[in-house]
Amino acid sequence: MSKKLTLRQQLTLTGIILGVSFIVSAALAAITAGVPPEDRTISPWFIGMIFGVVAGATYLGLTGNRKVGRATDAERDRALSPVTDGQARLLVVREGYVGKLAGVDVAIDGETRTQLRAPRFAAIDLAPGDHQVTATLRGRTSGPVTVTLAAGETAALSLTFRLGNNIEFRREDDLPSLAARLRMIEMVSE
Repeated sequence: MSKKLTLRQQLTLTGIILGVSFIVSAALAAITAGVPPEDRTISPWFIGMIFGVVAGATYLGLTGNRKVGRATDAERDRALSPVTDGQARLLVVREGYVGKLAGVDVAIDGETRTQLRAPRFAAIDLAPGDHQVTATLRGRTSGPVTVTLAAGETAALSLTFRLGNNIEFRREDDLPSLAARLRMIEMVSE
């Protein structure tokens, strides 16, 4: 299941493809104007079309992204410190290179709580108990992962996007090592 593009997104996509194709083609045609046609191995207009299609595909890959705020250093320090208010905390981490610019929506108990690009993480405070965590990318949703949290507990899930739009969660067991890694990457606010 994939999302339909709005009319505005369709027009933007068309404009990107045509605009990039025209600009690249015109620039290449101007650069190669002195070269006889029989010496050209490929048409500048064809190369421009390829660039336009690539730019359009990049736009399509990023259309599902939404603006997510960046957490402050104080919020990061609080997220990586022990939970003391009777709540529990879930850290969701996205690392890796495949599809890193595409935003993955993270939902807990059916409610989308944040969106992660790579490398980023989010800290979500929850009531103790069982919670269903899912991730959605371009209309494809991962199978739910059940996380059971006790009061004062911090748990972590790593989110991986693989080729073929497969989204997987992996439970992180070594929290001190993870906390050291998380100090080096950006945290998003809910």
